[in-house]
Amino acid sequence: MDDDRKNKTDRGLIQTAEQLKAVFKWVFEDINYLHHGIFQLLEIMDDPVISDLFDRYPQLLEKYELDELLAGKIQIEYTDITEVQRAVLLGVLQSLILCGQQLYVSGQFQQGVVNNDDIDVKMLRFVLRFVPLVDLLKSLEQLLCSVVGAGYFKAFVEQVSDRSDNSLSSVTNPKEYDQVMMWFGVVRAFLEGIGFWVGDEDT
Repeated sequence: MDDDRKNKTDRGLIQTAEQLKAVFKWVFEDINYLHHGIFQLLEIMDDPVISDLFDRYPQLLEKYELDELLAGKIQIEYTDITEVQRAVLLGVLQSLILCGQQLYVSGQFQQGVVNNDDIDVKMLRFVLRFVPLVDLLKSLEQLLCSVVGAGYFKAFVEQVSDRSDNSLSSVTNPKEYDQVMMWFGVVRAFLEGIGFWVGDEDT
């Protein structure tokens, strides 16, 4: 299906159902880690408007269409478009994490079972209908780049990829930046898992 293809990420980690189980086990080893990372990112951003909009994410969805919020088509008083987009992007991520957490706890991820009547499955499909995972990952990368700096982001990725042993040696790297970049790596694995699960739900 076209929607399934749009929600498949570049599966560097996951090629089989067994790998999917292993990735989710690793991702949810600390069940609250993904949530904590969002709030750490908000703290680093230090923007009260974004934090307030993030807290109001459920109310924003009641009033506006998700795709219009993400596309920057909604102007909210006392905010700018970028603040709205960033807050909603993190709200979308939190929704996916909450759904994923419940699906992991219920055993659906481990068993390879999809119950389309499950409220978390319905919510997952609702979000992915508006936000293909490839676009979500790209937007998150852009947000991280703007927060930690493009130079640091590039150096960190190269260091983790073993392309350069000294990529970070000449780049300022606050501990909080390292932590949020490591968190993003786990988020990426989580989203790759979601993409595989959505695309291979009948297997």
